[in-house]
Amino acid sequence: PEVAELLTDAPESTTNVAAPSCWSLIGVQQVAKFKDTDKNTVCVHVAVIRLPCVDSDIVVHFNQPLEISEGSSSALLANALPAGTVEQGNDLFFAMLTSLKVRDWGLFSSPDEDEEQEEDASSGVAAAG
Repeated sequence: PEVAELLTDAPESTTNVAAPSCWSLIGVQQVAKFKDTDKNTVCVHVAVIRLPCVDSDIVVHFNQPLEISEGSSSALLANALPAGTVEQGNDLFFAMLTSLKVRDWGLFSSPDEDEEQEEDASSGVAAAG
């Protein structure tokens, strides 16, 4: 997926860093919940968005039930239904990724800022901010 929209207002780095990037993958697994012995079929969607401008990664994870076993504790839930096909899950996951937006870049600190704060703390100078 493209990360351009996510990064339209990303802080500029003072160092020469790589461009933002995103990797995604899917896998299907048979897994039992809790102490159940019956397994459900679940599609796992994962994406890692690398944000070198703030030296951080964002991991997005989405579990999509494809088949719920009759003996599973999930089968007892009123809304426990399979959530479409793998392709429909991919479409939803892509929509989630493309709608993701960082609203407060202050949640991240760049390595440059960390270094400056450490230097200021060691010299006894209060950081302006």
